[in-house]
Amino acid sequence: DKAIAFLHESSPVWGSQKTKIQQYDDVGDGLVLVATWLEGTIIVLWDGREHVDVNMFAYDGLESQVEHFQKRFQMGTSLSTV
Repeated sequence: DKAIAFLHESSPVWGSQKTKIQQYDDVGDGLVLVATWLEGTIIVLWDGREHVDVNMFAYDGLESQVEHFQKRFQMGTSLSTV
């Protein structure tokens, strides 16, 4: 639920576009979140323990919004970008 709240809070990063977020928690111990909007997607995969994968797609011209989202997502964690 915290991850969904975070994605909703991050929605303003993408402007006034409506972001649709779906949660799939019947995939083992973790969950998958899929956020979609007109110009991109974010998929968050959590293994239920320590591992998080974030896959982002955004059209050209949104580099600053992607960087902002990345910094917000990592804030207060030991997560690193690969």
